[in-house]
Amino acid sequence: MRVTTATLLVLAATTLAAQAGSPLPGRIEIHAVKSRTVTGDEFLRADAPGRDVILGGELRLPVGAPQKVPVVILIHGSGGISAGPDAWARTLNEAGVGAFILDTFTGRGIVSTIEDQEQLNSLAMMVDAYRALDVLAAHPRVRADRIAVMGFSKGAVAAVYSASERFRSTYGGANGFAAHIGFYTPCNVTYRDDTRLVQRQSASFTALATTT
Repeated sequence: MRVTTATLLVLAATTLAAQAGSPLPGRIEIHAVKSRTVTGDEFLRADAPGRDVILGGELRLPVGAPQKVPVVILIHGSGGISAGPDAWARTLNEAGVGAFILDTFTGRGIVSTIEDQEQLNSLAMMVDAYRALDVLAAHPRVRADRIAVMGFSKGAVAAVYSASERFRSTYGGANGFAAHIGFYTPCNVTYRDDTRLVQRQSASFTALATTT
């Protein structure tokens, strides 16, 4: 499921308009994300435990936000963390939305996959996205029902296909994404049942822009 940035900003506006009490200052936190590494084949077969890995992510909470805010998980592309996710995090914070920049490379000893994509399969990054969702959903300043995922190129595979019921039921936890946003998403591969989306996600995101 893809949504527009404009819709995401509507979410921010309705959240800020409904805030109660004194606004809180901005904040930057570093969080560990426990995940696992699997190959593409292992991911699709769902028959391997994978190798445990601890990743890192930077949570940026906006200045003047209410007690709980919506958050967008940002998943980088083949070049790793760059100026792109940082710029998006700043833009989201200015709109009253939190941002979580997820680093799927450093914990695995990867700098870039531009020359060698086999270092980390794009589908494996979906596991990272689900585990980051679990971390954020438990955070006292985050709205667990308003967590979106945005990915760029290689990271867009995780952002878009995590809306699949097949993958969500296999790798997801108790929480679900409110929106899935992909920028220049690779669309040269199809997967079994990849058009069967988690239905409650569509309803959840509609509610983001219409309720307070």
